[in-house]
Amino acid sequence: MKKQETYDLLNDLYETYQYLITKIDHTRELLENANNDPLVDFEKQRVKDIVDSIVNRHDEIQTDIQQLKNMAMD
Repeated sequence: MKKQETYDLLNDLYETYQYLITKIDHTRELLENANNDPLVDFEKQRVKDIVDSIVNRHDEIQTDIQQLKNMAMD
């Protein structure tokens, strides 16, 4: 096993996760402060579709992360 490569990949995954959290927070702020330019119905549906896709990918990634954890514990 290439331990250093494994650690580097895991650290990269963690940094990506931190980046995504920042993006989520920024998006939340934009949506909360959209008083002057509220979303119309079409835009609301578009946002919903994107968020639904993100949730589906999150579920897949969560399963994959659990598999990595299980593999490390074997």
